[in-house]
Amino acid sequence: MGKPESLITHVADRHGHDQRYAIDPHKANVELGWDPVTTFEVGIKKTIDWYLSEKGMKWIEQCVESKQEWLKANYEDGK
Repeated sequence: MGKPESLITHVADRHGHDQRYAIDPHKANVELGWDPVTTFEVGIKKTIDWYLSEKGMKWIEQCVESKQEWLKANYEDGK
């Protein structure tokens, strides 16, 4: 995304936090006949590009507004 790695802040894992995720599409292939057509590398780039697009940014703004409304409705101080 063109940002320096110095912006990454590592934090301690929470108790019970998954150490890794491994997705195996074998079951989907066997039971549904489905195979992925997009590699992870291509898919993650498309995902990031969408979030950075006008449509993605608008969706993010709507999510933030919705969260702010929920906080105001459920917490007195809105935090």
